[in-house]
Amino acid sequence: MKKFVLAGATTAFLASQVVANTGGPTFALNELYISHTGTDNMEFIEITGPGGASLDGLMILEVEGDSTNTGTLDRAIDLTGHTMPGDGYFVAGNTAVTNNDLDVGADNIYENGTETFYLISTTDVAAVSALLGTNVDGDLDLNTDIAAMSSVTIIDIIGMVDGGFGTTDFIYDGAQVIGPDGTFFPAGIFRGNDAPNGWCTDTFLDFNLAGDRTPGAMNIACPTTEPGSGFCDGSSGSCPCAAVGAAGQGCPNTNANGNGALLVGNGTASLSGDTVGFVISDGSPSKPGILIQGPNALNFPNGNPAVPNASGIFCVNPTLRGGVFFTDANGDATVTDFQGMPFGASAQPAGSDTYYQYWFRDPGNTCQNAPGTSAAFNFSNAYSINWGA
Repeated sequence: MKKFVLAGATTAFLASQVVANTGGPTFALNELYISHTGTDNMEFIEITGPGGASLDGLMILEVEGDSTNTGTLDRAIDLTGHTMPGDGYFVAGNTAVTNNDLDVGADNIYENGTETFYLISTTDVAAVSALLGTNVDGDLDLNTDIAAMSSVTIIDIIGMVDGGFGTTDFIYDGAQVIGPDGTFFPAGIFRGNDAPNGWCTDTFLDFNLAGDRTPGAMNIACPTTEPGSGFCDGSSGSCPCAAVGAAGQGCPNTNANGNGALLVGNGTASLSGDTVGFVISDGSPSKPGILIQGPNALNFPNGNPAVPNASGIFCVNPTLRGGVFFTDANGDATVTDFQGMPFGASAQPAGSDTYYQYWFRDPGNTCQNAPGTSAAFNFSNAYSINWGA
């Protein structure tokens, strides 16, 4: 079981496929606000693309996924005749929506239950429009007749779901699924800081008409939540040569900024639904390293001078280590796969703490403790995660 995914899995990495029009500009679904408190008169779908580009042949589609009318093409909005505004945002929304470019009606236009939303390009708008109100999945294989049309290219697709998904509700044509929000249909979804970044998968727009929705303007970033906390840093005077790193970071390394390597986690620390990733910054530039993990901390919470090792402080009693990866020219890296079995047969039970640290090559660092100058390695701060069920 892979236990580490690309850091920022809530930000960038669960993106739906965005396909460029052959020989033309690239467009994408960017923000959808579908359900909110009171009468739904602030709904909108926002797409992005090059300013000034023609939208001829582009359509926004919505296919019903709720059990009652599943497979029905509920909405087919033709964008022919419109042009992408100079700012690169096109909004198809209710009459009252700010920065609206296409008025789709006063209220309750977009269905707020399990739905698949499409941005397509077609050479036959009439043929697609003629399917409005019909079942486009008559053979129940979750692949629509629209996707099979030779005149249609799916540019972008996303599924929004409520609590019925997986039982009586369905998403079509392999769309990425976002939601539910608890057991409810999300009020709205968005790509963090706009396409081509991925959809924020753990955060939804506010049901109560809060200011987080941004029709016709740049989306907010995907919020990140740390699954644990750092400890054992290089700011306490315990580093070799009495060197001092930045607060919360490792001992100074050959990175010119002198801060020491920083290890930070993000995602959800759940044994049954793990989305944890790690980001390393301020490490030794363009050097190999590994992530180590263990059930015990050697130096908790901070500053035991008995465990300096090479150019840093060794803080974790490791039982597992990941594969080798390299930092970039700035000394930064993302851990995409901890190549081991952190929660295999000898797994710690839910509720236990697990400790992590980044080990890396640091040649040229003149501050060295045992095992001597030939070792030429260093460590980040350590990081503690309490894993839930």
